[in-house]
Amino acid sequence: MELFAIGVLIGLAVLVVFYRRRRGLAAPVLGRAGDPGRKRHDIEAALHALSTRRNDDAFVFLEDVRTRKYVQFGGGEGRPILFDLPAMALKPEEMKRAVAYFEALGRGSLETFDVAKREGGVPIDRGETYQIRFSPEEAARAAEVALEVFERVYRLPADFTLAIDEN
Repeated sequence: MELFAIGVLIGLAVLVVFYRRRRGLAAPVLGRAGDPGRKRHDIEAALHALSTRRNDDAFVFLEDVRTRKYVQFGGGEGRPILFDLPAMALKPEEMKRAVAYFEALGRGSLETFDVAKREGGVPIDRGETYQIRFSPEEAARAAEVALEVFERVYRLPADFTLAIDEN
């Protein structure tokens, strides 16, 4: 059941992004280019808000405006903050850096899950994703990990422009 929920979360976030892109809508740009401290603050605030949401599909989606590289979080009231980096979003060289990053971090693992069209349905595919569960009190650390992924896995410059989308 939990793996299906993870698959739903990933699918929902991807659909939101593709819908917004097709419609020419950009996620709100909250983090200023060149201001890592402000980005960290904005991400942490979004994660604190995520921890209070009661909808089952609550998410926070972080994206570099220029490259469209992203990480995402799921969660909600009474649930951990779930950091999620889908492997499908990574190029082969980024995947190698992700493996090295998460091994050095000593936290997080590559999870494999079935993708079904609906809950309880027949799996139609398999997916892989890096995940870390954080308690709501660890929102600052979760924000730090997200920024480290942009820096170390995607190799974005410190002044990248961050867009934050959430529901």
